[in-house]
Amino acid sequence: MQQLQSGIPTSAIHGQESLYACVRDLQKSEKKYNEQLTSLSDLYIIQLRTYVVTSEELEKMLLNRIKDCIEISASMYEKMEEKLKNWDESNSRIGDIFLQNDLLWETYRHFSSNLELALEKYDEKMATFDFASLISTTQDMDTVSLRDLILMPVRFYSCSMYATFG
Repeated sequence: MQQLQSGIPTSAIHGQESLYACVRDLQKSEKKYNEQLTSLSDLYIIQLRTYVVTSEELEKMLLNRIKDCIEISASMYEKMEEKLKNWDESNSRIGDIFLQNDLLWETYRHFSSNLELALEKYDEKMATFDFASLISTTQDMDTVSLRDLILMPVRFYSCSMYATFG
């Protein structure tokens, strides 16, 4: 019997059952995103703050808002968990998790509107030996680049919102 990634048999998928599976997959995606963001934050931001980057530079590269993204993600995961535990086919309203999260929208807006400047600041810092050296020793083949860390919140929430609202 063929199954979706969520473990639900494809033969059982229709109507609300497919919505439940979609929400469960979205929740798994949120958990993975949170784990990656936390790991990358621990890897890069602590070292950057300690060695070569001022608080103002972290702000300009949007890195000081990564912790907000981690908190938002954890909250989104918990809200999805609550929806799944109390699943009501006639009243799932999964979109409310996104629509009623002002911090999500504010942080997403902040990242989106400041992304170009953040990447310019990143490129400027990469031109300095201390910064580039720290990044190259921190980053290995299995690690997402610092540049990708800066882009991660915008990419992830763009995809999540598209998946939720179409």
